[in-house]
Amino acid sequence: MSLSSLHSRLDYYCDQRRYWQGSADEYSQRISKYSALVDDREQQLAIARAAEPKVTTLTSANSEARARLTDVGAEIDRCAGSENATSVMGRLTDPNDDSITSASEELRHLIEQLESDLESYRGSLEESRVGKSYSESRVNYFSGKVSSTRHEIDTYHDNDN
Repeated sequence: MSLSSLHSRLDYYCDQRRYWQGSADEYSQRISKYSALVDDREQQLAIARAAEPKVTTLTSANSEARARLTDVGAEIDRCAGSENATSVMGRLTDPNDDSITSASEELRHLIEQLESDLESYRGSLEESRVGKSYSESRVNYFSGKVSSTRHEIDTYHDNDN
């Protein structure tokens, strides 16, 4: 092989190594991005899940408030000789039922969305890790080719052709 052929081959291997190094660098940036997104969604999901029992306790708290207000209404009816206060007082908490149900549904929707985002980001993170690993293997392969070709150039003798 001629010296100019060896230099051409060296240029090709150097170009390939640069290309794959750029690819590995790009995957490294993606890994950083998706790692941050995974961490963020995990934190948000933990907060949302911690809120679930709090929303659940609202239902029992509203039932307890309804029972206490009904008791107060019954006391008022006994004192006033009426029957209106018991039903009126008991209904004061009715609007809370819809609000609590709505809050519970919104929280469940938020958790489902966060879980979906997290699954997607984890998948992208894994794909990026695989891509980086492959790119790095190609960098190593072409680095070996560069090294061996440089050695061939360094030890080249005109009579070897």
